[in-house]
Amino acid sequence: LVLGVEGVVLGLDYNVGVGQAKNKSINKDSGYFLLDRMNAAIANTTFNPFSLNNPQSVISGISSSDSRVGETTSSFVDARVSGDMFDLPGGKAGYAAGVVLGKEEISDVPGPNSRIGNVFGSIQQSQVTADRGLTAGYLELGLPILKSLEMQLAVRHDRYEGGTSSTTPKIALRFQPIKELLLRSSYSEGFKMPSLRDLFGGLNQSADSVQDFSGCRAGNVPATSCPRLQYDRFSGGNAQLKPEKAKSLTFGFLAEPTPEFSIGLDYFIINKTDEIGLVLAQYVIDNVAYVPGTTTTLGGNPAFAITRNAGGTITSINTSLGNLGERKIQ
Repeated sequence: LVLGVEGVVLGLDYNVGVGQAKNKSINKDSGYFLLDRMNAAIANTTFNPFSLNNPQSVISGISSSDSRVGETTSSFVDARVSGDMFDLPGGKAGYAAGVVLGKEEISDVPGPNSRIGNVFGSIQQSQVTADRGLTAGYLELGLPILKSLEMQLAVRHDRYEGGTSSTTPKIALRFQPIKELLLRSSYSEGFKMPSLRDLFGGLNQSADSVQDFSGCRAGNVPATSCPRLQYDRFSGGNAQLKPEKAKSLTFGFLAEPTPEFSIGLDYFIINKTDEIGLVLAQYVIDNVAYVPGTTTTLGGNPAFAITRNAGGTITSINTSLGNLGERKIQ
């Protein structure tokens, strides 16, 4: 839903928009059994897990009817003004300035049995409820320096609830020395916050097949003979995630020697830092200290941890999304 109004006041063009986007999904369990009821039915011999001919009344009595309800809401107010400033050799210099106020909300509520791990054959799921506010301001300038040369300048400042902020600039040049040839170039910086689910998502349980090379070394088992085994893995949000940042540079041209023929070429370089991605369970095992009988973390972050029993065997692995590092695209 978006509502807007625009007009002219004191020679300035204005545009104000108010909107909200909401998405809701409901996932109902089908084909899963409740663990406690299934075990009870097996114990009193009313249900045979190895038979395909169990009475429908028994199957219905032990089946899960859990529903998982997810909802995301994004609300915003965007106000913008624009107009002309002064004359340049190429024409009127123009500007646009605006502010954005926003709020993001997320709710993910699994069924009661899923939250306690009482659904046979499904992972344990955790409830998530979180929100945050956003304020942003931006300024854009269009500068026709010459008839053949135009410059665009822009800057934006974002601040999220909790204190995270970023200022990102952009500069672009457009040069057309003759009618048949256009040269263009730009430099810009980008900023992307982790999503609320990335930051605050509850624990989910699954199983990963990995190799415990530290455990094998402690047991004098050669790496070539270290078995690949399946362990419980718990994954969820990582409140220590940093925003992704990017810098990009582009060069290009467009040539049109005749009205019937044109050719263009663009070259770009994008350098991303603190890119967000899943930290694999094998990486956590390989980089966490081997300490039997306790839980050890990666860099002090409990989102990445290995728990071992007194004999050194892994009992659980915690992993999540992380800032994986730098990536260059060109």
